[in-house]
Amino acid sequence: MTRKFSKKGTSAAGLILGVLSVIVAIIVTAMIAAAAQSVSDSVNKEHKID
Repeated sequence: MTRKFSKKGTSAAGLILGVLSVIVAIIVTAMIAAAAQSVSDSVNKEHKID
């Protein structure tokens, strides 16, 4: 493999991995937010002050 082709491959791989990491971060953040909301709703349901 020559350097001419490895530069294009490296930049493409970097771009793909960067986009993939952003997508994974968004999914993980959404899952944590949903779990926190569920815990908050559960605690509020059990300890409601009238």
